[in-house]
Amino acid sequence: GTTYNAEFIEGLPLVGRQFEDILTLAPGVTDADGDGTPNVHGARETSFQLRLDGTNVNNPLTGMIGQNVNIESIEDGELVTTGASAEFGRASGGFGNAITKSGGNDFAGSLKLFYRSDFLHGDGANDEDPPPEFTDTNVYLTAGGPLVKDHFWYFTSIEGIDEEIPVIFAAGGHAIQDLEGWLSFGKLTWQASQLHRLALQVNYDPLALTGNNIGPYTSLD
Repeated sequence: GTTYNAEFIEGLPLVGRQFEDILTLAPGVTDADGDGTPNVHGARETSFQLRLDGTNVNNPLTGMIGQNVNIESIEDGELVTTGASAEFGRASGGFGNAITKSGGNDFAGSLKLFYRSDFLHGDGANDEDPPPEFTDTNVYLTAGGPLVKDHFWYFTSIEGIDEEIPVIFAAGGHAIQDLEGWLSFGKLTWQASQLHRLALQVNYDPLALTGNNIGPYTSLD
């Protein structure tokens, strides 16, 4: 298996700042069709299971990943490709598990802005056709701290997504996919006793993607 901590995630550029993209950095893991659900050692993507703090978040109808994970809410990411231990089950093509952050006794927060556009892309490696015009703007806001010191904490994270994704056609020309929405995460943690900790978390991920079926081999019509 492979693990990724918050320090590793912190250094990622805008391209690849989706949790599903991190999974493909492990040996033997690919996402050939780019839909976010990976293939592990050649297994079907519907055989992969993603867990959020140990809870399966796959879509029960399609078998694909059914929860968009706010990347700023992740403390550790774990990917198990072979030899899964007893707590994993109901999948044959690998497991991913995202461990989310919790607040602590000290207040902490962050505000980040990631920007990318064709202005920074040069001339497309001297291609005769100019690069397509696009703009990506992602905003991240996090905050966490104590409600009752040593007993009760909160953590929240909001990710605003506004991306234009160029799709280059094999026969020439291009089209733009638009991805807009929010990935919101909130968590309350209560240390009920020395042996018992309770957590309540809420995920909200409304996203709108236009041009979902556009691909390099799609007819220009």
